[in-house]
Amino acid sequence: MPHRIPDVLPARSTSVVPATRTTAILSRAGLVLCALLAGAAMTIGPVSTASAQVDPTKLPRDAGRRHSPFPKLDDKAPLQDRMLRRSDARAITLTVEVAVNPSRVYDSAGNVAPSNFRYTSGMFIFPMPTSSGSHDLVRNGLKSELKFNDKTIEVEPKVQDNLAAGTRLLRWEMANLEGRNATLKLTIPMLTRSTKADESLLREVPWPKGGFSNTGQSALQPQMFVEWTNDPNEVPETQKAFAAAAARYLNNADPKTLKPYVVAKMIAAGVLREIQPSGNGVRQNRNGSINSIELNGAGSVFKNNRGTEPDVVSYFVGTLRAAGIPARTVIGVDASDSVSGGLNPAFSGSSKERLYTWAEFCLVCPDTGRDVWIPVDIIRQRKSGSRPPALDREWKYFGSHEDLEYLLPLAFQFAPPTSASPAGQKPLPPAVWTWSSAPATAEADMSIRFDASNTPRRSSNDKNNNRQRR
Repeated sequence: MPHRIPDVLPARSTSVVPATRTTAILSRAGLVLCALLAGAAMTIGPVSTASAQVDPTKLPRDAGRRHSPFPKLDDKAPLQDRMLRRSDARAITLTVEVAVNPSRVYDSAGNVAPSNFRYTSGMFIFPMPTSSGSHDLVRNGLKSELKFNDKTIEVEPKVQDNLAAGTRLLRWEMANLEGRNATLKLTIPMLTRSTKADESLLREVPWPKGGFSNTGQSALQPQMFVEWTNDPNEVPETQKAFAAAAARYLNNADPKTLKPYVVAKMIAAGVLREIQPSGNGVRQNRNGSINSIELNGAGSVFKNNRGTEPDVVSYFVGTLRAAGIPARTVIGVDASDSVSGGLNPAFSGSSKERLYTWAEFCLVCPDTGRDVWIPVDIIRQRKSGSRPPALDREWKYFGSHEDLEYLLPLAFQFAPPTSASPAGQKPLPPAVWTWSSAPATAEADMSIRFDASNTPRRSSNDKNNNRQRR
């Protein structure tokens, strides 16, 4: 039976090796679990993450059935709402299924064990952010179903919260397993919204006098597949290159002498002029499931002025951080065609759900001191043209994104941020989610697939019944 995920569970730190959806050869010594938290450059301290989950009894009946307009706001409306208007909510249910099929496993001595092997422990880790600049989870709506050898296992997931840039992880831990395949199915209801930026307001937002929030501050810290790819020791050199790029895009001006929104636009303009996306960065297997995300790293982008779509987003995020602006990658599902009925696809020609990457950067509302995350779809911007519009004009896909409601956020990291590969071992391809086991899986075929649909409308009777159950 599907397992409903509670809102809050005790956090417990853990460390695992990032999973790969392609065949991955691991060390014969097996998995060595180690934290990514070692070293000043990689420190990720506890941060506060506001829960923005939405009460399902308050869902609009027509959410998900039409493209919702942006609200009209006057000068008396809260400044934060006027800075970045969000459209009426579209209710979408995303179904995710991840699977791992170990090809070979090693015993404690490092020898290849029989193909049907007993695991003393196994664990799935999957990201589950409660909110972003364009979405909120529906409270009490998440469900999970875990299977091993095609048999359902009742496991209560644990939550690890307060990670960098608002990251939140769910863990399903198992013990004493014998067999070859494991699958995790998730049902994720969410509310998504398109956004519209008020340029006249955003251009005047100052740098926060009291600094950024803990979540914003943590979004300035080095991230795997942004500031480093194969080795955390890459961080100083990569940050230096990002700083040089930021200085070039800002014409060597001190970022603090400019407004942060203007700084972000100037950096985006530089990226649009210089960097060419090449390939969508998604690896698929024969049946259409996604194997992994292709990231060549910032070094490749600096060298070639091109990269996969996730590479370009990572480059943009890293350059924003070098200028002092908190920024995060957003990895999600492009469900344009599925939930729009083909009438308003966010990505022309997209007939199936696929992984897609965009960015968000953080401003602080002067009135409330609260974070405002501004979405930037640098890939769609670049495909619209390499010549950026004038800085004082509204940019499509920069803050204003009428199709953002069709993009479903999954994660703020390409790999769970609490793990790394054993010392001396090349990091595995990024995969958003993770599987780990003891003894270690030597080779594994891992995949993820999605299905998105508009959430059925709730009747008044459904709402009343739900209130009674509460």
